[in-house]
Amino acid sequence: MRIGVLVAARDRRRAEAFAARWGVPAVHGSYTDLLADPSLDTVYVPLPNGLHARWAQAAVEAGKHVLCVHGGDLGRIQRVETAMCFPLPAFSDIRYNFGLAGGALMDAGCYTPCTACACSPPASRP
Repeated sequence: MRIGVLVAARDRRRAEAFAARWGVPAVHGSYTDLLADPSLDTVYVPLPNGLHARWAQAAVEAGKHVLCVHGGDLGRIQRVETAMCFPLPAFSDIRYNFGLAGGALMDAGCYTPCTACACSPPASRP
């Protein structure tokens, strides 16, 4: 089995800088080009929440496996506890772009209730 890493970004210069920093051998100038790469079989979509569905669906349509964050059957939930923080003010950060479904709750706060629902029996889900 061969494991390789590719990276793409809306701005190719940012993708190249990321690749140089982390030793990623291949860069694509767009997400579409990345999905068209025949050497790629699995995709992780680390985009803003508002872009997840679009690019996950595009990856599936391109015949790629898509890595998603989902809970499994872990038994009865006893308690869910979480803490998060974001640096303030950082309004130039993509997390604060409301046009991309931004905001701290949309970026990270959704994982706790989504995991709790995914792990709970169907009859007890809201």
